[in-house]
Amino acid sequence: MHVTQSPSVTAVTRIPRWPGIVVAAVCAAVYLAVGSGGTFRFAPSPYNHHLFTAQAWLQGRFYLTKDELLRRFLLDEISRMGRTPSPDLSTTDAVREVREGRTAQMRQRGLSSDQINYQLIQIMARPYHDWVHLDGRYYAYWPPMPAVLALPFAAALGAGASDIFITNLLGAGTVLMVFFMVRALKPHWPELTTAGCAGLTVLYGLGTVHLYQACIGQVWLMTQITATFFLAAAIWMGILALRDPRWIIPAGVALGLGFLSRSTIILAAGFFAAILWMASRGDGGRSRDLRRILLCGGGFAAALLIAIAAQLAFNAARFGNVMDFGQGRLAEEGGNPNFAEDFKRYGRFHPHYLATNVYHYFLCFTTRSEVRGVPMRSFEPRGNSLFMVSPAMIYLFLAWRQRQRRILTAVLIGAIPGTVALMLFHGTGWFQFGHRYLLDVMPFLLLLAGFGMRGRLTNVSALLIVASITVNAWGTQRFCFEQT
Repeated sequence: MHVTQSPSVTAVTRIPRWPGIVVAAVCAAVYLAVGSGGTFRFAPSPYNHHLFTAQAWLQGRFYLTKDELLRRFLLDEISRMGRTPSPDLSTTDAVREVREGRTAQMRQRGLSSDQINYQLIQIMARPYHDWVHLDGRYYAYWPPMPAVLALPFAAALGAGASDIFITNLLGAGTVLMVFFMVRALKPHWPELTTAGCAGLTVLYGLGTVHLYQACIGQVWLMTQITATFFLAAAIWMGILALRDPRWIIPAGVALGLGFLSRSTIILAAGFFAAILWMASRGDGGRSRDLRRILLCGGGFAAALLIAIAAQLAFNAARFGNVMDFGQGRLAEEGGNPNFAEDFKRYGRFHPHYLATNVYHYFLCFTTRSEVRGVPMRSFEPRGNSLFMVSPAMIYLFLAWRQRQRRILTAVLIGAIPGTVALMLFHGTGWFQFGHRYLLDVMPFLLLLAGFGMRGRLTNVSALLIVASITVNAWGTQRFCFEQT
């Protein structure tokens, strides 16, 4: 007897892998070119915290000393000035060389003596920025995974290892994961085309704030890119679990690694619960082997619990308290003056932050007309609207076009908790172009925009993707300029 199957199981033309590989390769070339200033020679960024942490781990400790931070910063600073520092250079001589080199550069830019002195004070304070100072030791407060990924580079290259290069590679890898994530929906979303899948991947890689973060390196952006890499991988494997529930276990491992990169990533767990429920119903609403589903779900939960236990143990090893994540200590020491007072008064999450965050994430279209006395148009440092930075994301408002309501519901369950948490978070992400924290949910938002596009690349959607790429290229150039 012939049985007509639902569209989700009907044989559909597979989307080939090669477009995703091509897009990821193009993005890699862009990231590497921008990250190296077009030279393809990679220096450490001024905020190389994860590699410093990895180097300390290789020496059997979780902390760095004040002298270590200063010396490593000075040697990196000399390299960034285009010179090769002598390994025998004393710290005193390194300080003098940095001061003389930067002073000459600032004089060429026409800065006054007072401006040069102010900038030198800022430069010499930079080695200790965003480190937790405890009992004469300096600790990184971030979760451990970015430093774990930096370990082989630190072991092989030592002080010459570049966080920018690592972030460039992670950024390109994330783009590939995003392509596989979208492509995996094809059996459940027959309307999705190859051009639509590739277009969404290009939008993510070059038309969102992923672009500048993947190019720049630095501790905050490397953290964000690492977390999103694992989140996109987890969503991809979660979608595969609709056909084979065993995929939910590696999805749990990937989500756990995302949590060990940035703790808010765990708020996406609801998506995977929805996926398991969908898998348990099977195609056409028929029940599957519940025992198998429960075993797979148990594996997913176990992976997350192991990741949580690892983070708590890491907290205890650094700060002597499993619930101490370090951010409170940073605020007590002053932290970022833009957020420190509110953090002390309201904590990490509070409705007090809601109005400010909603404005800067979604409603802020204002820009500046001057940067350091130079007339030029530039971004708002607290964040600009998602729809200004990535105009193609306007398709989010048409996500209801997705006919596969269970898929749409699962993606919303994944997106909403993280988005709400960001709206209640104590900071917007200063200093930034766009809205860097929104990468925590950007893979879900991309899927929702894809649903609004109906999985196709039309003249309108292509134009909006091009506009998104243009804005992000401009923002990346401005961000690099302002940090130079």
